[in-house]
Amino acid sequence: YKPKLTRLLPPARKLTDLFLNFKNEELPFKPKWEHFYVYKKASNTTEDCYWYINAFEAPSARFASNLDREMLRGEDDLKKVLQASKRKSNIFILCGGIGDIISIKQKVHQIHPDTLFILLDLYNPDYYVNSTSTEEMRDVLVVTLPQRNFSRGSNLSYNDTINDYVAGYHDGALLFGKVLRQRMLGQLRNEDSVFVPLGDNPFGNQSLDGMGGHYELDEYGDRDI
Repeated sequence: YKPKLTRLLPPARKLTDLFLNFKNEELPFKPKWEHFYVYKKASNTTEDCYWYINAFEAPSARFASNLDREMLRGEDDLKKVLQASKRKSNIFILCGGIGDIISIKQKVHQIHPDTLFILLDLYNPDYYVNSTSTEEMRDVLVVTLPQRNFSRGSNLSYNDTINDYVAGYHDGALLFGKVLRQRMLGQLRNEDSVFVPLGDNPFGNQSLDGMGGHYELDEYGDRDI
């Protein structure tokens, strides 16, 4: 986390913490997970994917230091492991879109039925518009943001004039107004001091409904996933 910095789009540590907690869950559809492969695309990587995958890759970060993960840097490494008869894990984490999954399966052809792809596609709201899944996505678990509140146009096609980044600016102004109003009302009622301690983060532990959906901010002011 960063002191005095509030992030309405989830920082990388939220994703890695999500996996660190979820891997230990024993559920009817999953055992405890011990090993992961993390696929890092060699080119055509979006900025958000660049930072998210870097958090999984960094040797000193919590994710790499708390479990066994192996980086696959490029398509050749990924294809080699997917076609191998023996491997550490059947779980592959990657960041991108549905097109990346389709491309991988077209190149590998035969995918072992126990394979699970975990696709980080946080800023794609299409999953809430078209809930049907193609055959290529049957072994894919998608990690995406909650449903948004902004309009996607009359034809339900993606509207580039409004996205999660634009909604974040809008909702950041709403959050600032909410916290400012709380502080001013608290001072009028003599509940809050005029002087704010240096270590205090007024944006921590806040909740908000905005264009980007429902926000829950942790004690550091970062959005929970």
